[in-house]
Amino acid sequence: MNFFAFFKTLFVLVGLFISSYSVADSISGKVKLVEPGYMPYTVSFIMDADSESGTCKEDDWVVLSTPDVERNKATLSILTSALMGNKSVNVYLDNNTCDAHGVHLIK
Repeated sequence: MNFFAFFKTLFVLVGLFISSYSVADSISGKVKLVEPGYMPYTVSFIMDADSESGTCKEDDWVVLSTPDVERNKATLSILTSALMGNKSVNVYLDNNTCDAHGVHLIK
């Protein structure tokens, strides 16, 4: 009986730990403005978001900043294509910020 109580308690504690761990958020929508002025290390943009995250709302600046220049060029290309083609993007955000770590063209 103590063996099962131990594992039951262990599973509850693991479940609480996992549920308290924040996962990255995402927003999707159309790109309204792209700011390439801080290239090659930072790409900033504003979205007309279909969905909002907890901290990053519509018309907030979203920033993708990495030391990988080629990745930033590709991200700028995706955002410019989405802006010019009136397409939507999905943006993956870091926890509790408007800092992005990924962008996908979705439609």
